[in-house]
Amino acid sequence: GSWVLVRTRGFGSSTKTSWLLIKHRDEFASDVDITLEKPRSAVSNRLLSQIAKDGGGDVEKAATGDPAPANPATGRQKTKPPAAKGPRKKTAVKSASGRAPKCRKTSR
Repeated sequence: GSWVLVRTRGFGSSTKTSWLLIKHRDEFASDVDITLEKPRSAVSNRLLSQIAKDGGGDVEKAATGDPAPANPATGRQKTKPPAAKGPRKKTAVKSASGRAPKCRKTSR
C-alpha cells in the first residue's frame, strides 16, 4: 500500500514538531472504522477518556471519541451510525500558516 509522512509544526500552542502517518485510500485500504472495532490504545489498552484523565486532559472532550457505553439489557455497545458511502475526495493538509507542510511519500 501507499503511505505519506507529514511533518507539522505541532498542535495548539505547541511548536514542537509533530508527525502524521497517513494511509492512502488504495486497493489495500479498509473501509473498517477502526475507532469502533478497536477503540483502545494498542500500548496501554485504555480508552481516550482514561488517557485524558491520567494525563490531566479534557476528559469530557476525549470521551467523545470513545465508544458508547454498553447497553445493560444486551451487554453490547451502542455503535455510531455508519458513515455515508460515496465517492471519496482527496483533501489537502495545510499548516496553521496556510502553507502545505513538507511531505515525504513512501510506498511498499
